[in-house]
Amino acid sequence: MDPNKTYFDPAAAAKPAPQLTREELRMMTPEQVVAADEALQFAVLKSQGRDPIEAERRGERWATP
Repeated sequence: MDPNKTYFDPAAAAKPAPQLTREELRMMTPEQVVAADEALQFAVLKSQGRDPIEAERRGERWATP
């Protein structure tokens, strides 16, 4: 497994941000995209290249590093 493609931020491990999907991204304004990116809501899309699963969308974390 490529360590650069993992969704793990030690500082946010206790409560990761709810993740957004590609469809939600398409409906957002540029300002909303910047705000969501700063809130780490695209971590799964950016690191995994896939839409988040339902648990990730709710801001839950099932896996450990």
